[in-house]
Amino acid sequence: MTHMEVDTILSEVIAILLFRTVVDVQIREFSLWGLVNGFLYFFRFLFTAAGIGFVMGVSSSLLFKYLCKSSPGLQIREIIVFISIPIVAYMWVQGLHSSGSIVVRICGVLMSRYTLFNLNKETRDFLDTLIQLLGQIADYAAFLLFGMLSCLYSPFKVGTTCVPVLL
Repeated sequence: MTHMEVDTILSEVIAILLFRTVVDVQIREFSLWGLVNGFLYFFRFLFTAAGIGFVMGVSSSLLFKYLCKSSPGLQIREIIVFISIPIVAYMWVQGLHSSGSIVVRICGVLMSRYTLFNLNKETRDFLDTLIQLLGQIADYAAFLLFGMLSCLYSPFKVGTTCVPVLL
């Protein structure tokens, strides 16, 4: 699974940078300095996103290992902190104008491998169920949104007759 995540992260970074390069070429003329600047931007973009994801993932593991001692029962505070750490990482990297999805993926991989096992069994089971439910809701919402946009977007000239079919 980690190999798949690394491939996904690198393909996303390359796609974002290719788009930026195409836009840059349309605005400015091509030069050697522009090419060097593009490579520097690539490494800054990648290391900023990966660094923040790594820092937040490792810090969450250490936070749950040393501060939150496993006590019996469902721990609501641990659940709130567990969910808020990737959100904080996303907001931090968006403020730096880098890729939030890369940070969330890296932070999520580290948290699933290290942080999750610092919780007690009841909280871990609840978080597994909650994460699966939130993932399914996000998938349904995305496909519903894309379906409605494809029917309502004016170049397709489909109109509003297919909205009841989607619902």
